[in-house]
Amino acid sequence: MSDLIRTRIDLLRSRARGGETARGAGRLVAVLVSGLLGWLVVDYWFVSRVFGGGWWDLAARLGLTGTLLWLAGREAWGGLIAELRRRRGDDELAMRLEDAHPELAGRLISTVQLLRAIDAGDQGIASPGLVQALAEDTVERAAQVDHRQAWELRPAKRAVLLGASLLILAVALAVWKPDIASAFLRRLAFMSAHYPTATHILSVQVPALVGRGDPVTVEIEVDVASEVPAQATASVSGADGRTSTLRLERVADQTKAIFRGTLKQAIEDISIRPHAGDHHWEVWVPVQVVPRPVVKDLALRLVHPEYFALPDAASTVGDLQVPAGTVVVVQATVSRSVSEASMTLVAGLAEPVTEPMTIAPDGLSLTGRFIAAENGTWWISLRSADGLDSAAPSRWTISAIPDKPPVVTATFPSRDKDATRFARWPIRFTCRDDHGIAGVRLRWLMVVPGSDGDAETGQPSAVDIQGVRTNGSESTHGEIQFDLAPLNPEVGSRIVWWLEARDARTPEANVTASQRGTFNILDPAEMRERMSRERTELLNSLKTIRDRQRDAQDGVDGARKAAESGKP
Repeated sequence: MSDLIRTRIDLLRSRARGGETARGAGRLVAVLVSGLLGWLVVDYWFVSRVFGGGWWDLAARLGLTGTLLWLAGREAWGGLIAELRRRRGDDELAMRLEDAHPELAGRLISTVQLLRAIDAGDQGIASPGLVQALAEDTVERAAQVDHRQAWELRPAKRAVLLGASLLILAVALAVWKPDIASAFLRRLAFMSAHYPTATHILSVQVPALVGRGDPVTVEIEVDVASEVPAQATASVSGADGRTSTLRLERVADQTKAIFRGTLKQAIEDISIRPHAGDHHWEVWVPVQVVPRPVVKDLALRLVHPEYFALPDAASTVGDLQVPAGTVVVVQATVSRSVSEASMTLVAGLAEPVTEPMTIAPDGLSLTGRFIAAENGTWWISLRSADGLDSAAPSRWTISAIPDKPPVVTATFPSRDKDATRFARWPIRFTCRDDHGIAGVRLRWLMVVPGSDGDAETGQPSAVDIQGVRTNGSESTHGEIQFDLAPLNPEVGSRIVWWLEARDARTPEANVTASQRGTFNILDPAEMRERMSRERTELLNSLKTIRDRQRDAQDGVDGARKAAESGKP
């Protein structure tokens, strides 16, 4: 092939490659810019307002980006990439030159094909001389051929102009609204961002976890430098897809624009998205609603004080009425697994005392213990692994029945007695206690003549009375001989005595004293004289009584005789 023909074909090939490459690049830029603008419009007016973050927002942006990439890829593959991969042959370019220059009359394509056959050693060419003559004629005609007419560049220019115009427009919009452009790029990169609005919500305070049935408080702060609306709202979406609107009222504050509203009860998982003015919060804020941990069942073992000698009792209710000092062993079953558990006891007017409870490996069983020493209340506080506590746990009352002191009564002698220092008096008594008598002792105090017994400060003497011990609440009686001789009391002195009964209460027993009695110590001679005088007085009294009985008998007999004789 002659150099002239080769030059014309190569120039046309270069022009075709450059024009189609520019056309493909211009169309690709136009598709990309148009797609990005469309992505922005759809995201700004629909996706960010309707979905507001979350999986649906991400899915919508993924869909938009996928559509954009598909359109750009389709255009690039069928245009720019296809052109870069394309290899135009001499025959095709020769045909384009002949189409643009009819005066070649098919000579160019024929010359190209025949010369290629000769160069390849094709034996089918009968007359190489004729081919050479044809080539020379073709060269003369091709000398006047303008390869630029064979490939029009106007489509490429239009595509490049369109792409450049759209690109300049996009850059101008980005310069004009850099905040929108920045938010658009962040959202295009699947990052968290929101488009600028007249009203700007700075923060949203919504609890991430609440107990079932608890109120949910929504609080937002609006930038005071932006347009602050009179009120705000929040969309509340339930798990079933139903949506309601919660009104947020502005809280009086001189420095901040705070809006707050409360959803009365949360029954199921919800999502909340606040709105203030033209600002729709970028995401739906999820609120997980789970039941708070509560005590389902109680199994209480009541260990009575050891001195009661009673078997352990059991109870399944938290309100207790037990003897004071009872050890309450608590075993509780809770509604859901917990990570922390404690038991609080308030006894009387004392401060609450909190002790940790032992938690089973599954977190569903708890054990603990306390002593019911006084009236009060107790409760169990729980906290699950997710941080939700038992809020207002059930409170149970404790009625601690105190161990009453024993009762002891001296039955003999019943009043103060005069006695000599050699007297031996029996002291008889009865006693009882709610839970048994542990012992009784006789106590006395000697008061010397001329002293005030109430002011006596001496240490009383005592002797234990053997064999007095009871179980339960039955009553018993006892007797002890009080021999005054070993005391060698002085004439004119007094011996004040009483009985003390104690129960088995530990660590300190209840002790009760009986009424006090007194032995007045007299001289034996005086005692004999007094006894003689009392004996005489007693005999006289008996004689007087006997005489009165005789007179009464005589009167009765006379009345009977008169009645028998008919006399009135």
